[in-house]
Amino acid sequence: MVPLDQVPDDVFSQGLVGWGTAMRPTTPHVNVIAPVTGRVSTIFPHAFALDTPDGVQILVHLGIDTISLHGDGFTLHHNQGDTVTQGELMITWDTTPALAAGLDLACPILAVQHPRDALYLENVPRDPHQPVTQGVPLFHIDKPSLSTMQE
Repeated sequence: MVPLDQVPDDVFSQGLVGWGTAMRPTTPHVNVIAPVTGRVSTIFPHAFALDTPDGVQILVHLGIDTISLHGDGFTLHHNQGDTVTQGELMITWDTTPALAAGLDLACPILAVQHPRDALYLENVPRDPHQPVTQGVPLFHIDKPSLSTMQE
């Protein structure tokens, strides 16, 4: 795991898009899964956003400045508008082109436009080399803050 404030891109590290956490893959071939059940609101080779039934948008961004790869190394498994369930394969990522281009592999996972104090990190390993277990929540959103934001 990578603390969000250590992601080498101010858009993410300063919470300009939203708050959450980040991961850095440790293998060259990565199966990127849906962190939540929802509708695919946006999908690009290097990023996707899911809208949950309770109105939260989760953004997963694969690497820093990976838009510059023009899709090289990424295989999409869904389209905009698809409904997906948590754990479903979204993107297959061969990190080799990103590494060859000298790009950082940090992958921010954010609740878009939610205040930092509405997010609570859960089960996030303190050791950056410790793996994350699929299906175990990384963070949750304080529901009172969510309802206040929607009013």
